Amino acid sequence: RSRSSATNRSPISPVRGRCSASALAPSTKMAGVGKKMICATMAALGVTAMARASEDPLNKVVALLDQLEAKIQQEGEAEAKSFKEFTSWCQDAARNKKYEIQTATDKKAKL
Repeated sequence: RSRSSATNRSPISPVRGRCSASALAPSTKMAGVGKKMICATMAALGVTAMARASEDPLNKVVALLDQLEAKIQQEGEAEAKSFKEFTSWCQDAARNKKYEIQTATDKKAKL
């Protein structure tokens, strides 16, 4: 379907990308800078709306899957780091206990 110009109420011309004069109320008295800021904001919003409208649902699903994959990889790397630290602590604790047992056994033999 084609959109009629009455349905498309965007004040930004899709061809020129400029803010139309009719977009602002005729009674509005603003400095040129204010009008430029409003036009720039409207242009940015119009571009964003056009991008969202043209976004394919399948592309969105693929993007979400990519984000999920990246999140899972980050969590996996963090978990691997935590596991490595834990196993290192366990090895150190086991080594220390073994040394303490050996030292206590040697002291017992001397007594």
